[in-house]
Amino acid sequence: MPNSRCNGLTDLGVLHRLDRRVGGVRAGSASGIYALGPAGQWLAARDDGARRRRPSEPGLPYVAHTLAISELRILFEEADRSGAFRLLDFEAEPECWRTFFGSGGARLRLKPDAFVRVARGEVEELAFVEVDLGTESTTALKTKFRAYRSYWSAGREQARWDGTFPRVLFLAPNARRLGKLIDVAASQPPESWKIFSVRLYDEAVATFSERVDS
Repeated sequence: MPNSRCNGLTDLGVLHRLDRRVGGVRAGSASGIYALGPAGQWLAARDDGARRRRPSEPGLPYVAHTLAISELRILFEEADRSGAFRLLDFEAEPECWRTFFGSGGARLRLKPDAFVRVARGEVEELAFVEVDLGTESTTALKTKFRAYRSYWSAGREQARWDGTFPRVLFLAPNARRLGKLIDVAASQPPESWKIFSVRLYDEAVATFSERVDS
């Protein structure tokens, strides 16, 4: 959106400009970040009944992660328009979250960053996507991998997609982090290796094109 338009909406209270400036995953040019202002909150609440909240400054990791997922959506839309594949679905969180029952009957929730469904011809591919920015510990990563294994074992997603479980794609910001994610993936039980894939963030669109073509 042009700066002049953003400034006008800010003056009207529809938008609130945050103090923080953040570049993209690939350290692109910094840009302004906006939240809904008082008037924007009122308009949103009128449309969907949402509770009005005071605009607040989010933490840097949250903003960087949100922008990375938003950029990923744009990359997939561009690939769709270029004919690389057809983008059938792109759900960001919380729409892509899944609730299921674990082995002990406990109610659990899987929280991927996105769910993607693409197609070329008659072939479709499904994937849960995790955008990793290198901020989580090895222990946290192992917990996340274990959560996907539990959901895979539950069989709920397979029932939805005629026996198919989506690929779990972890996207790393750099080669060093890629190696760490590969190590964690390799530490999983061998029978679960087939559901995990680890690639660089910049390779996200290419890996979908490659797999759909194969």
